[in-house]
Amino acid sequence: MPSNRYSFLANPARLEHPRNKTIFCRRAVSLSLFCALFAGSAFADPVCSSGSLADVIGTTCDIGSLQFTFTSLGIVNYYYDGNTQTYTYPTQWSASDFTFIPLSNGFALGFAGGQSITADSNATAEDKAILFFNFVDLNGNIVGEHVSGGLRWVSGSGSSVVEYVGDTYSTDGNNFVGSYGLIGQDAGIVVQDFSDLTAVGGNPFSSGYGIADPFWLWASNGASASWDGTPTAFTFDTTAPVPEPSSLLLLGAALLGMSRFAFARRNTFEAKRTES
Repeated sequence: MPSNRYSFLANPARLEHPRNKTIFCRRAVSLSLFCALFAGSAFADPVCSSGSLADVIGTTCDIGSLQFTFTSLGIVNYYYDGNTQTYTYPTQWSASDFTFIPLSNGFALGFAGGQSITADSNATAEDKAILFFNFVDLNGNIVGEHVSGGLRWVSGSGSSVVEYVGDTYSTDGNNFVGSYGLIGQDAGIVVQDFSDLTAVGGNPFSSGYGIADPFWLWASNGASASWDGTPTAFTFDTTAPVPEPSSLLLLGAALLGMSRFAFARRNTFEAKRTES
């Protein structure tokens, strides 16, 4: 009968032989190292890639240590005529009109050609996009957020504002980070103009939900507001990476296997020395 190199698995007593201990421990070490190297990548979510925002909505993908699930895109786009007290809704755009660009620690949203609105006298117009997402920081906690955008213009005899906003909350809603930029004018005089005004509330957190507004235009009474469509970037500050429990378990298994291998080799050496 041909010998079975694995027969000691069926007969634990054979494992007491020094040579079989060595074989078993070598294979345990190999298996542990294989799991440590490849288990994480085998079950990882795909990395986010550049393209149309429509291809990203409804998917989960990774950007660095952050795992995003982009759930939907909200639209606010109306024109209110105060003379007739009626609302009209301009041609609606969709997620396919946006470009999605992953960054090293976040993402950017662009819009070819930009957006512009004008409100006549005694009228109000608004144009806004809102990307909703959930997230998990796989390696640590989010501690801050930054938003920066392209060129913005406001003008006219009335009032108008161009703003971009990023707000991210913990799952329980008790902690948040955010940032926004804004330019606003009244009767042709710019009254506000700032970028990346940040806010932090509560404690760092590792999972939750957020909104990203690449543009928010508002105008009234003979004013205009415009955004050039240059991608608005939403980036996050995170804590130093912390090993995942599964990675620590695999590393521990590998170290245990290596220690067993070293122990078996020592026993083999001592057995040979005793025989001689």
